[in-house]
Amino acid sequence: MRIHCLLLIVMAFFFISCNVTELGNYISQSEITAKINAANNGDVVDIPEGTCIIDNQIILNKNITIRGAGIDKTIIVGTETDFDTQSILIDSNIENTLLRMTAMTFKSNQKTSNANFIKVIGSCKRLRIDHCKFTDGGGHSITIDGDVAGLIDHCSFINDSQESISLKNTD
Repeated sequence: MRIHCLLLIVMAFFFISCNVTELGNYISQSEITAKINAANNGDVVDIPEGTCIIDNQIILNKNITIRGAGIDKTIIVGTETDFDTQSILIDSNIENTLLRMTAMTFKSNQKTSNANFIKVIGSCKRLRIDHCKFTDGGGHSITIDGDVAGLIDHCSFINDSQESISLKNTD
């Protein structure tokens, strides 16, 4: 009986003293792209808690909302390194389009990158980017190029090496 008690105490101590490192959930880029492609105008595309590494540009050209699970819960990691490239391109010329991105964190995997996290082109008149965190951006966190109107609110920009938001009209 004493041996069993001692064994239980030793096992309990072992489990209490172990450090467990949790990597979190991984979200594949193909999973996000499939959800966006399946969405209809007006839909909300929910991105679950976890980390997604964007290796190839995602293009948004629909009237949809992309909603994460929250800041520091849904993390989008950009891998683009070249100037004037971006992880997400919003290309909209659709009349009365509402494009919204909300509740997520964007993080660069390379501080020396000149790439953008999000670039908006076209003539979107109802853009909203809100409740997002942009961190370690090498280029601009958000670049808006075109006749775009909307709102960027409740966002944090941390450790950007250039301007956090770039506005231009090259048309």
